Amino acid sequence: MVDLLRKVKETKKVQSKIEKFESLTLNEKNHRSRSNSRARTKPIIEIDPETEPVPLLTALSSKLIDKPIEQPADTQHTLTPSKPAASTHGRQASDVFIQKDYLKNNAPPSLSDDAREILKCQPDIEDIEAVLAYVQYGIEGEHDFNIKVTGPKSSKLLRVLVTTTVPDLWPNLSLPKIDESAKRMRETLLYAFSSVTGLEALLEQVRYLTGPSSSRNGEVLDIYADFLSSLLGGSDVVLKFLSDTTRLYEKEVQRRLFWQSIVALLAGSKVLSSAASIPNAVAETGSTLTVPDWLIQGEEYSKWLARNIIKAAIELGPNETQSWTNLSILLKGGLSLGYKGKLFNDPSSRGR
Repeated sequence: MVDLLRKVKETKKVQSKIEKFESLTLNEKNHRSRSNSRARTKPIIEIDPETEPVPLLTALSSKLIDKPIEQPADTQHTLTPSKPAASTHGRQASDVFIQKDYLKNNAPPSLSDDAREILKCQPDIEDIEAVLAYVQYGIEGEHDFNIKVTGPKSSKLLRVLVTTTVPDLWPNLSLPKIDESAKRMRETLLYAFSSVTGLEALLEQVRYLTGPSSSRNGEVLDIYADFLSSLLGGSDVVLKFLSDTTRLYEKEVQRRLFWQSIVALLAGSKVLSSAASIPNAVAETGSTLTVPDWLIQGEEYSKWLARNIIKAAIELGPNETQSWTNLSILLKGGLSLGYKGKLFNDPSSRGR
């Protein structure tokens, strides 16, 4: 009888352990299922579900980049926000920008850092639009932070914009037909990078992606080539930089350093050499790429520079002594590119 009772107790213990093990296994499966469901977030931009784009994964970002879709001429492209999971802290930081608290008095000085962190953490379209609105208001002088003014905060924020926001959004922002919010974001990105710090950040990214240690990605380089072309296209570039020299900086030393940087970028071959490396790098990937000749060929680039110098000279007033001096410094720098005939004598550069 004693032996029988002992066997019954042992049987109950074994059964109890089996039930406990099955319960733990079931809980673990449920936990994994919940984790996997949280991990599957939507791409940053949702496009027409009838034409699903092929995702593009950059070497510098873990986010998905939606390729632009061919749109009919009479349609307008809209960026639709997705809602990835966000932490409470991140949500609160975004609310500051969505509610435009930075336009109030005594706005915290850390807002540019908060903006950078938001852009780094897979934000949705609403958050990106709010951060870019903050940038635009700063350019217009509505608060203390102006991303176009050279400084460490501008440099840090522009670095995040160039490595994440530009490759993620530009393919859609550059479509022929986009809605008004997308137009505002496009203009703000171009304004932000129309600066010494912005251009340097963009060219540094291009040099990295075309360098020997980088894995080639033709589609990403295509995005940057198109963005650079949109940034510097036309004949008003030099005139705008001349205006920024006096508008953004009060001290003579600051203005002189700013213009020296502009000359080094535009007439010191930094732009030309960086852009010229893109086609060869793309060719290694087997992809095709169309980059404007004025951006990658020395003769055509010199014509572009000449058109910009002439346009600025036409617009300057006779008493704008410092601007005339700066323009002559740029012209002298342009001669070092080695295409004097194109810079001076090319008929196509006159009157444009």
